[in-house]
Amino acid sequence: MKKILLFLPLLFILFFIPERVWEEEWFGFDTLIRVKVWGRNPWRVRKAIKEVKEEFSGLEKLASPYIQSGKIPPELKEMIKLSLCVASQTHGAFDPSTGPLMELWKRFKEPFLPSPQDIEKAKKFVDWRKVKIKGDSLILPPGFYLDLGGVAKGYAIEKGIEILKKHGIKKAIIDAGGDLGIMGRKPGGWKIGIQDPRNPSGILDTFRLEEGYVATSGDYQRYFILDGVRYHHILNPKTGYPARKSISCTVVGKNGALADAIATAVFVLGPDGMDIFPEVSIYLVDREGKVWKKGKHFSTKN
Repeated sequence: MKKILLFLPLLFILFFIPERVWEEEWFGFDTLIRVKVWGRNPWRVRKAIKEVKEEFSGLEKLASPYIQSGKIPPELKEMIKLSLCVASQTHGAFDPSTGPLMELWKRFKEPFLPSPQDIEKAKKFVDWRKVKIKGDSLILPPGFYLDLGGVAKGYAIEKGIEILKKHGIKKAIIDAGGDLGIMGRKPGGWKIGIQDPRNPSGILDTFRLEEGYVATSGDYQRYFILDGVRYHHILNPKTGYPARKSISCTVVGKNGALADAIATAVFVLGPDGMDIFPEVSIYLVDREGKVWKKGKHFSTKN
């Protein structure tokens, strides 16, 4: 009885502490990560955010852009299997084996244009159908290695949200370079803006989201311009060159990793790829600047 009596005042105090917002940011996955958490218990919130940071750091190291054959941990296996599933559904428009091509382009961290001959050589080491998983081992042909850049950030956001829920957090936002994980209801829903791909400070459109994940792929995120031509980091695996059918693709769904992969795949395919994934909402801006919408989040102007 004494323990119960001692514990009750603490519950009483926490109940009447007003809800406040904790924010923290750090750099990871080549972008700025922001976590915003609503709560009353500072110890619980700080511990949860600390675990989210550790998870992001661990997954970033795990999903390096040079994944080779060998034993793989469960998280990596999960990311690879999801990537192969999307690759199959899109007939290779999304391909986790584009590592050699990305390396050839110097990962678009400097203005470098590979020769057509070198691109053709690198393409020989790109084929998702040759990626095999047996038990807890990844099996790749010689010269192949994986780059999970199209799925890892969304996967990390998803795992971060799971950690926050595990700690009893009811409302939070994880923002990783514009890709979002949102939990906790808000009257009228959360209002999300879609960036104008040709105006960094402009908003092209808005929509409302109750809970879920938002992922965007765009030709404005990592690119260089050479002789008046924009070369961005989202490659068409079949050509070895930057995809040219879209300039921006935003996907809203219930799975962070899947939304991330679909955004890349539909960006490559353009409007023709919008009906492949009925479970998500898609907002696509094609190469001519025309907007294409699909799904409940974009059915009406918000």
